[in-house]
Amino acid sequence: MSRPDSPIIALDDIHAFTPKGAVMDVLYDALLRPTAKAIASNVIYIMLWAYLAEFGDPSEILRVMKDSEAILTGPAVLSLLNGGEPLIVAPRAAFMCNTARMNILRTFFVQHGYNICSEGEHVPSMDEFLSGDTVAHIQDDWYLKRIENGTTRAIDLYAMNGDAPDLVPTFNTTLYMNFFFHNGLVMLYPAMTMDGVGLVREMQDDERDNWWPEKLGGYRLTEDVMDVGGYPSACPARRRAIGDGQCLEVTFQANAGGATKFIHLRPLFEREQAH
Repeated sequence: MSRPDSPIIALDDIHAFTPKGAVMDVLYDALLRPTAKAIASNVIYIMLWAYLAEFGDPSEILRVMKDSEAILTGPAVLSLLNGGEPLIVAPRAAFMCNTARMNILRTFFVQHGYNICSEGEHVPSMDEFLSGDTVAHIQDDWYLKRIENGTTRAIDLYAMNGDAPDLVPTFNTTLYMNFFFHNGLVMLYPAMTMDGVGLVREMQDDERDNWWPEKLGGYRLTEDVMDVGGYPSACPARRRAIGDGQCLEVTFQANAGGATKFIHLRPLFEREQAH
C-alpha cells in the first residue's frame, strides 16, 4: 500500500484502537450535532473534575490553570476521553504553559505539598507523547510528586515560549493531540480519534510490542500505513490549529462545577476514592 500524503510531517506509522467509552460517544454526538455540545460539556467537566481531584482541589487547580494560561494534555487526556483509567495509563498529569507564567503553576503545586524531583529520582513511568519537535520548543521542565497516605501522585510541568496550545500539534501522535483549558476541551483530530485511527510520527521497533497494547488496552499496531483518505477533514494544511473549523471545541458551562447529573459515568473514580 502506498503511503498517503501525511497531514503531519514525517508521520510514518498508524495506530488503531477499538474501545469506545461513554464519554467518547457523547463527544462523537457533539461532533455531529452542535446542539449536543451542552451535554458533552457537562459530561466532560464531571470527568475532568474527578480526575483533577486525584491531584488536589479541582477548583483550585482549574483556577491556577486559568491564571497561568496552562493546558492539561498527554496520554491521560486520551484515556479519560476514551473511558479508560488515566491514573493507570498515565500516572503523571502533564501541564504546559508559557515560560513567563510557569512560576505561578509550579509555585501552586509546591505550596500544595508537591516536591520537585531531583535528576534521576524515580517518577512513575508513562508512554512518551512528546516528539523531537516538541522537545526542541520546551524551555524547561519539572517533575513533581506528592506521597500522601501511601499514594503517589506525580505531575509534569513544561514551559515554553509562546502559547501552550501551539505545542500540541508537534506531539508524537494525533491520538494525544487533545487538551483541556480551564474552561473547555479541544480535540485537534476528533473524527480520526473517535474512529480509532491515529497518525504517529516516530516509534522505535522495540516499542511495537509493548507500547500501547499493554498499557492502554484495546490498541493494536499495524505495520501498514492505512489510508487516511477517508477523512476529508484530516487537516488540509500541514498542522491543525484552534479555530481552523476542523477541531472539536467544547466549552464548559458556567454552572458545570456543581453538576452531578452524569455521576454514573464515574465508576473508576468512585472506586479510587473509596480507598
